[in-house]
Amino acid sequence: MIVEIENFTAEASEERLLAERALQLILEREFEILGEALGRLLRSAPEAEDGV
Repeated sequence: MIVEIENFTAEASEERLLAERALQLILEREFEILGEALGRLLRSAPEAEDGV
């Protein structure tokens, strides 16, 4: 997941990120998935929050 975000943004300038709606949507979804996974992790193992 994080590697995919790095791949999508590695060669992207700020201008490209701001101009390309498709890229914005892709990144938004990737961060959504990460957030959901983090939320599930913290609900199932609250002690993991110390490492976040």
